[in-house]
Amino acid sequence: MRKSLPDFSSCRDEAYAELATAYSDMDTLQATLADSATYVRYLRKRVLELELEQSRHSAARTMSGQQDEGGSLTGQQDGVFSSVRIKAAIVKAVQEACACQEEERRRRLRQLQLRWHPGEIRVLLLRAEI
Repeated sequence: MRKSLPDFSSCRDEAYAELATAYSDMDTLQATLADSATYVRYLRKRVLELELEQSRHSAARTMSGQQDEGGSLTGQQDGVFSSVRIKAAIVKAVQEACACQEEERRRRLRQLQLRWHPGEIRVLLLRAEI
C-alpha cells in the first residue's frame, strides 16, 4: 500500500513565487526608503540654510542698530537663538533638574551652566553685550 504524497513540486513552485513577490515588495520598499532619506537630507539642508540666512539677516539688523516699535533691537524675538526661546529652554531644563535626586540635580545644573554660558555660544555672547 502506497500512501499518496502531496505534490511537492507544486508546493515548492508556490513558495518560490511567494518568495519572489516578497523580494519584489522588499525592493520597492527599499527604493521608497532611499527616496525618503534623500528628501529628508534635502529638507535638513534647507532648514539649515534658512536658519543661517535668518541669523545673518538678524545680525545685519542688529549691527545696523535698527530698532523696532518696542524700542528693543530687532532680531531679539527671531530664530533659534531668540532670547525668549533660550529662556524657555533654560527654565524647562531647570524645572526638570529640580525634580531629580540631589546628585542628578547637581549634574544637570552643571551641564546647563556649561551649555548656556554666554562665553560658550558666540551668538549668546553677542546677545549678552546688547
